[in-house]
Amino acid sequence: MEVTGRALDRAVARAALVEHLVALRSDALELPVVAVPPARARADLEPLAQQSRDVLRRNLRLTDGVREWPLAGSALRPALAVDSDGLSLRVEQAQLAGLVEAVADDVDRPPADARLELRAGRVVVVDEEDGRHVDRPGTLAAMARAVGSGADVLPVVVTADAPAVRAGELRGTAERLQERLDEGIRVEVGGQAHVVGAADAPDLFALAHDRDGVWSLWVDPRPVHELVATLSAVHEQGLEFVADGYSYAVPDGDLTAAIQVRRSAGAWRLSLDPTQAGEMVDRAGDAVDGQAAAPRFGRIGGRLRLLRAEPVGVVAREPAVQAVVDGWRDGVVTLPTTPRPLPTAALPERIDQHDTRQYAGLGQTSLWGSSSCAAAALASALNARGAPVRIDDVVGELGGAISPTYGLLSAPALARAAGAFGVPSRLRTGIGLYDVQRAIAGGDIALVDFVDDAFPEGHWLIVTGVGASEVRVVDSSAARLTRMDRAHLESSWLHRAVFVGRPVWELGAEDG
Repeated sequence: MEVTGRALDRAVARAALVEHLVALRSDALELPVVAVPPARARADLEPLAQQSRDVLRRNLRLTDGVREWPLAGSALRPALAVDSDGLSLRVEQAQLAGLVEAVADDVDRPPADARLELRAGRVVVVDEEDGRHVDRPGTLAAMARAVGSGADVLPVVVTADAPAVRAGELRGTAERLQERLDEGIRVEVGGQAHVVGAADAPDLFALAHDRDGVWSLWVDPRPVHELVATLSAVHEQGLEFVADGYSYAVPDGDLTAAIQVRRSAGAWRLSLDPTQAGEMVDRAGDAVDGQAAAPRFGRIGGRLRLLRAEPVGVVAREPAVQAVVDGWRDGVVTLPTTPRPLPTAALPERIDQHDTRQYAGLGQTSLWGSSSCAAAALASALNARGAPVRIDDVVGELGGAISPTYGLLSAPALARAAGAFGVPSRLRTGIGLYDVQRAIAGGDIALVDFVDDAFPEGHWLIVTGVGASEVRVVDSSAARLTRMDRAHLESSWLHRAVFVGRPVWELGAEDG
């Protein structure tokens, strides 16, 4: 409320005082006082009060154009003040500084420079991000103006901050570092090289930049030394495959090409690439096949001898590859095998019993040429079974069971001689051509002998087929017989035959 004041009337009081003193009066002097009305009445301030009440009751919003923050008008009470003229409302900006700082905590974001990162073995350029910050003085001034104007929305003035490095500036550097990263780390052990890239050993590589912003690729040397030690142990041990008793040493180059080097949880992990392991198994299988197909005979003291008769299986590829992938670190892996399929039986080819190449020389040819039909027939049958024998070898094995004058003296000796070369054979007597036909159909090679006018001392040859009227034969004599009349053979045959079976390296020792 306004209050009327009072004031001394100085001019009147001065005159009265002079008069009172001149008159030498001693009584009390009452000075004149006049009433002083107030400069403004309550009614003059009512609009300003109403404006203040409106501000304090209002629901305000702060906004930076993207986000909003609600603000009760009562929060502005400490900042409201009456201007010096007494008739206008003003905002004390200093009182709003705390509010602006609270908003700035949500708004302020420093700029992020473009940078390089390693992701799954690739050098990636991460784009820059613009920063932003609240313009404190500008926001305080804008808020004060908005409050004074009666606005409900108080602006937050935001200034953008540009990053120092843009993505485009790093593209060339990224390409250069990617080329270096693709080269990987080359580790040589025992003359063999291993290349390890960031995809296989992510913790081995890192990107760094100096104060000048120059980026470089950094390699931790400690894991590299660990890898050298690990690979050295592997190469020193080597890798060997074993299949049915045969061994195959994997070349270092093949092993190196197959090893995959990876790193996880701070440790090196070595494994074999299944495709490369399969190629190694294939080469080992070829080597085993070569062993199986290699001659099983050798000459000892001039005599042909069976040196090896163990059957060799076929490497079972898929189980073998898995066995190699699982067990290569042991240094020796046993390759599983399956029984080798029997080869298609070869038909006996004619051997000339007078051929000098079938003997130790001209003397042997002259001595045995006319009496070695049995040995020639057996040599032809053994050749068809894979035994590389000559007539001379069979004669030597028969020993006293064959004579230069009378030929074969013991039919059972013919079967025993075949067995000595690893080809089981048996003599059957008292049989007919029907039995010979069944044995041939079962895979045997049949040797028979007969006596007729052309061969009064007897003659051995091979029967390869029995028909209704004729018999197909392989003959070592100068007559070069290929067919005989069935009835003639029936009448001149001694009804015995030596049946030459499968060799033990095909059937297995238990079948021999």
